[in-house]
Amino acid sequence: MGLNLMLHDGSNIYCDRDKNPDLFYATCGGMGKTGIILDIYFQLRRISSSLIDVETVRCRDLREC
Repeated sequence: MGLNLMLHDGSNIYCDRDKNPDLFYATCGGMGKTGIILDIYFQLRRISSSLIDVETVRCRDLREC
């Protein structure tokens, strides 16, 4: 699992859990502030049910989040 990211200066970088992990986790958990995701590589897993458990956290604005 990894992704190609275009940074603010126009350069492209690949990151995953082993290569540039800080940038990888910041992009996965971020709000689009690390750059533009160009490509994503991931593996799908079979699930046993179509039901999911969801927790919604609401924020007034970006600063609160």
